[in-house]
Amino acid sequence: MVPNSQFAFRNFRIMRPIEEQTILITGATSGLGRELAQALAKQGATILLHGRDPERSREIMREIRETTGNQKIPFYRADLSSVAEVQELARQVISGVTRLDVLVNNAGVGFGKDASKREVSQEGHELRLAVNYLSPYLLT
Repeated sequence: MVPNSQFAFRNFRIMRPIEEQTILITGATSGLGRELAQALAKQGATILLHGRDPERSREIMREIRETTGNQKIPFYRADLSSVAEVQELARQVISGVTRLDVLVNNAGVGFGKDASKREVSQEGHELRLAVNYLSPYLLT
């Protein structure tokens, strides 16, 4: 049986234009996250810029605003190795915006200089597990 294409098409939603979208990017102060924030801001999207270091994050926010002309770039600070801070980040985002169109779980941590050394978060979770797996799951 062929699906009713009329029904499928009627229920299909067109994606909002990029300038109407609100996008949260974790780890947006360096690397891929920073480049993505810059590119999407240039297209007019509202970028919720996340970072762990307030000074660095505010500098990146200022730089992106200046280079793109987009002022719709609030900053959210959280250390994603902390479950409590991830929960607070979620509360701030929920209370700060009416809609979140895209979540880019970009923040991550690799191994330090000594890969054999076990690092733990404030709450006792293995650091990579906390940042790379627990926090994206919880934030989502």
